[in-house]
Amino acid sequence: MEAYGDVGPLRRADPIDQQTHRIGPMIMGAIPLASRVAFNYELGWLFGLTKGAPDHSIRWLGELEFQI
Repeated sequence: MEAYGDVGPLRRADPIDQQTHRIGPMIMGAIPLASRVAFNYELGWLFGLTKGAPDHSIRWLGELEFQI
């Protein structure tokens, strides 16, 4: 599970209905491609918790890792 949020400027937080808070399940892992090379991934489906957040969103990240 991961959660993300944005309250707005720190000096004056936005009203709760304008803030974007989301939470949802995530999967992450690594696929070895060669000796010392791997593809790392993260994928998740997030649900909006406030009116300012989208109802559903997808979060994904992919990176190619080289070990020296």
